[in-house]
Amino acid sequence: MSPELKQKIEAIERVVASIPGLPRYTRDRLPKEAAGPGIYILSEGSVIQYVGRSKHIRKRVQQHSRPSSGHNAAPFAFRLTRQALNLGRATYTKKGSRAVVEKIASFRMAFSKTKNRIRTMDVRFVREDDPVTQAIMEICIAVELKALHNDFDNH
Repeated sequence: MSPELKQKIEAIERVVASIPGLPRYTRDRLPKEAAGPGIYILSEGSVIQYVGRSKHIRKRVQQHSRPSSGHNAAPFAFRLTRQALNLGRATYTKKGSRAVVEKIASFRMAFSKTKNRIRTMDVRFVREDDPVTQAIMEICIAVELKALHNDFDNH
């Protein structure tokens, strides 16, 4: 292992260990520091729901729960809604595609409720400028904290 990668992993381990002590915010009360790049953690109580990364944490967290966000901007909400309605995984065929599912009235109503649910989740974040460190950190945090809805399967 290169010294550079070893340093990154050690830094990530320190970040993961610090997560329980990070301040929790609501989606609408994220501080100015959340305007930059890094990792965000969505949770309900002590249950980690989702870990993501973005160039603009605040904007990304808002997209997950914005009423006007569609399936591309709110994939976490889309996934939760598919699960709640027992629609299975997204497909790459027209029949089960996101665009088709999103047109179903009952799905749209449930999708809206899910985005509202995400709006109330606690948000924690870690600033990180380096995209490689972000990628490694996202996976490590999601796995270590047993995030319920992170899936690294590439279908």
